[in-house]
Parts: sequence; structure tokens; C-alpha cells
Amino acid sequence: MHSLSQKVQLLAVAGSMFVGGYFIAASTMGPKDYQVTGRVIKHEDNLIVIEKADGEKWELGKTDSTKVDGKIKNDVKVTIKYVMHAKSIEVKDN
Repeated sequence: MHSLSQKVQLLAVAGSMFVGGYFIAASTMGPKDYQVTGRVIKHEDNLIVIEKADGEKWELGKTDSTKVDGKIKNDVKVTIKYVMHAKSIEVKDN
């Protein structure tokens, strides 16, 4: 039979493993997904421009691997899911 202190230690180790596993998994999942919704005002093979309800215009690039569900045409409401990737990073010393 296990003493109370051994049970507490076992629970502490199990909890630490669970929390540690969560943070390891979260750090390897990649960038966060975002989405924006608006009306298409321009679209080309590698580009889509939408205007949100507040008038703000968004220009997003797209590739042959971009999944498109339906036919893109002007004045159609779309929801675009995207991730942000750094194109370049310039480090500036203080």
C-alpha cells in the first residue's frame, strides 16, 4: 500500500508530465490561424483583395495550393483563413 506522501508525489509527477506535454505540443503546432471576412473587390491567380464591412481593405497572396471552396468572383462575400509568416526579420540593438 502507498503512503499519502507517495500518492501526492505520484500526482505531482503525473501533473508535471501532463503540463509539460501540453506546452511541448503547443510550441510545435506552428503559427496561430486567423480569419477575415469581406467582399471580394479584386482577384487574380496569386492575389485576392477584400473589403471588410468597416471599409478596410485587405490584400492577401494565394498560391496553387490555396484551398478554394466555391468560385471566387467580385462582390461575393468570402471568409479567408490565414497564418502569418515573417518574410524578413531585422534585429536592432538598443
